[in-house]
Amino acid sequence: MLSIFQSLVKPFEAEKEHPRFDRDRSWGKDHLDSEIGPIIVVADTHLGLLAGERFYWIRNNSQCDILGFAGFLNWLGGLGSTATKVTRGNWGEPLEIRKPTHLALLGDYLELWDASDAAIQVCGQGVNDAMQKLSCEKIHLVGNHDFACRRIAGQFPHGASLIQILSDTYPEKKDHKAEWLKIGDASYLFLHGHQFDWAFLHLGKAWTILSYMRDGAEAFRLWSEVLVVIGGLVMLALVFTFFFQTTGALSSLLWSLALAVPLMGALPRIVITVGRPIWNKFFTARYQPKRALKHFSNWWKAHAGGSQVRGEKLCVIYGHTHLMDIVFSREISEAAGCELPEELTLLNIPSWVSDIREEYQKILRDVFAYIDENGFHLLGWDWRGHRPFYIPNDVARRLASYVPIDEHTAQRLLEIGWPEKLIAKIKEPPRLLALRQIGDRPVEDALDFIDSLRVDETRCEYYEVAEQNHSEHVVFNQSQYLLSVMFKLLRREDLFQRIRRRHDPKEPDNDPKRRGHIAKDRFCVLERDIERFHLAGKTDAENNDEIALLALYWLSKKHPLLGNALHRAIIDKLWRKLQSRYDPVRGLLAMDGADRDVAQQRGLKELYPVYKVALLGILAKEMKGTNILAKVREKLKQWQHYGGGWETDRNGDMKPNGVANVETTALSILALVD
Repeated sequence: MLSIFQSLVKPFEAEKEHPRFDRDRSWGKDHLDSEIGPIIVVADTHLGLLAGERFYWIRNNSQCDILGFAGFLNWLGGLGSTATKVTRGNWGEPLEIRKPTHLALLGDYLELWDASDAAIQVCGQGVNDAMQKLSCEKIHLVGNHDFACRRIAGQFPHGASLIQILSDTYPEKKDHKAEWLKIGDASYLFLHGHQFDWAFLHLGKAWTILSYMRDGAEAFRLWSEVLVVIGGLVMLALVFTFFFQTTGALSSLLWSLALAVPLMGALPRIVITVGRPIWNKFFTARYQPKRALKHFSNWWKAHAGGSQVRGEKLCVIYGHTHLMDIVFSREISEAAGCELPEELTLLNIPSWVSDIREEYQKILRDVFAYIDENGFHLLGWDWRGHRPFYIPNDVARRLASYVPIDEHTAQRLLEIGWPEKLIAKIKEPPRLLALRQIGDRPVEDALDFIDSLRVDETRCEYYEVAEQNHSEHVVFNQSQYLLSVMFKLLRREDLFQRIRRRHDPKEPDNDPKRRGHIAKDRFCVLERDIERFHLAGKTDAENNDEIALLALYWLSKKHPLLGNALHRAIIDKLWRKLQSRYDPVRGLLAMDGADRDVAQQRGLKELYPVYKVALLGILAKEMKGTNILAKVREKLKQWQHYGGGWETDRNGDMKPNGVANVETTALSILALVD
């Protein structure tokens, strides 16, 4: 593509060099009625972006993955008439990847904000050679970083096929409304994604000045760096002139005008040199999904709301965030407070850009989408093995939430070809780029997590964990009872009634570890129902959860006149016993016998259940233990993962162990609410 994009400097030479150039042809519309697919989709390659020192002490940490992307294109060019199979293991039959009819580049293909012409040329040469060999047609949707390409929007010959540069969406809009591309039983719409980024919406067109600044800096090339130094000296001279010169005002004005000339040349270099490091420091890690989804809903109403077919599967595919996510219509509607088509899906494709900072090494990158008649499929690129690997949708959503991958899932991913080094990284995801941020609303996010575990839209029962291949991806009766109690205490009578209509509190518990128990006989004390409590009448216990529940039992066992005064000695003894086991610094309860048994089974020296700490917090509310309650709440907020729930346990080094589950999350919510 380099021969095309060199026309950014001389935008109309392409017309002279390529007789097939047709600037006005509406290529996207011409193909809507023809058979299209499969399609390969990539986003945010940022060719030309290089890490390293920018100017003296200012460094850039981001770099385009040119080797990985070039290798991917060479593999793509090698696809023949026979389908290439990618194993999916427990997630289905092998995926057959056929030679694509189109390659879609979802914006920011080139780095035209702060990369030099030389960097773009060096990075683009190998990619251009590989692109030229592809027989599929190429679609380049303009993003915010290659905004300058809008000036050459149109169709160009490119090696064995054509390339189309589009300024907004693919397919192109008709009468300012989105058109859809039909593949199989679903319709697709492609765009870069800055169209509904809150920052760009608030800036209006002001952000486009960066493209002009970059061209201004490149006009002076290295000399612009000299101008920066001269500009600094000029400013000092201007200050000196202002305070010490004795000549008239006209002389000062002339001095100012003369000194402004080098400053005008230096300003673009200063902006593009410090712009990205400053942006990365203050804004990159602050992507806020709910705000983004709200702006998506606004964009939808303005550009796509009236163009869809009712009841049809719709998918909007975009990049821009450099992150991966799959968001469904209900989630968008709830976040944005609006109604959207029921079968609408947002697919966010990550970038081909790496970051040399250690904390960013765990971000999944080098991902592409493959779309055929069966829907969309996410695949990662193993640049060492020169092959793709399948990314299951449930794993993609977990990674989007920055939830650690458990050992069971990690083994399944290894079996379908995931690189070992990548699996090691995602076992403990970073906490700096979470799509589903907690912010200051832990309870709301926890409720969102629980809602994501619903079996169906009736919301009358919920899975224990989200991971479909996990042994506890089942509906446990005890957890359904606990959830009904939680919703009752939160005054969600509708959800409380739905669960109770489906699950009788006295039904046998189906948890293999609780054979012979009924669903309600453990957590019934949370709603002061002590009739069937399994520890009724006992005055002491050894395990921390039993101590807390037993204290709540005696608190609920009140005399009509004397209240629980008759049982105060028992209650205080149990409370003191639990307090003595609590470490407020680490936020943990000392391991009890049950904890030691589980730790031994897992081959660990230390293991601390989070739900027992949550029970301590619930009891602390009843006992007016404000200091302990404050500490418990502080730790629970720290431990909440970015999917909204809480993992089962903590290791001795305070790292999470296990996966987020209903029981721990529901009890944590009850500890957090007043």
